[in-house]
Amino acid sequence: QDNMSLFTEQHDLESVAWELAREPFVDEHNLFLCGASLGATVTLMAARANAQIVKGCALLYPAFNLHDAVHAACPNRDGIPDSFPIMGMNVSGDFLRSCYDYDFYEHIPAFPRDVLLFHGDADTAVPLRYSQRAAELFPSCELRVIPGGRHGFEGDQCWQVVGQAADWLRAHIG
Repeated sequence: QDNMSLFTEQHDLESVAWELAREPFVDEHNLFLCGASLGATVTLMAARANAQIVKGCALLYPAFNLHDAVHAACPNRDGIPDSFPIMGMNVSGDFLRSCYDYDFYEHIPAFPRDVLLFHGDADTAVPLRYSQRAAELFPSCELRVIPGGRHGFEGDQCWQVVGQAADWLRAHIG
């Protein structure tokens, strides 16, 4: 998308989540958000901005390395290109600038709700150390490391994460 940024993605998630929250089958007192990779970082941004109604988050291998990766690729903000290929798609300069300017670690301590964080110890796209650092900064976070887990859980790892996340959600529903 030409105009995609972290903030447009946050807005889109909020729009969908709050529209769904109005459905009669949704318990508005037990709203949890979940996301993976870039979706996990956007999930956290939306949850933090709406912490008064979001009870918690489950984050899978969040891309907390975006800030560092964009800074490494473009040491000078003025040198950010108009388009850049990432993981098989082109992202806009607006997206890159939003990642350049937004350091997740500055905002993590302000999220007051419980967080369940899954990360594989074999993730080469986003090294485990990024989630370990985040887990230390959240006021309430449980980090679960998936042995052999890469960036995207498959097979038994996927079902392990689904089961653990379901148990965590059941324990947190009021």
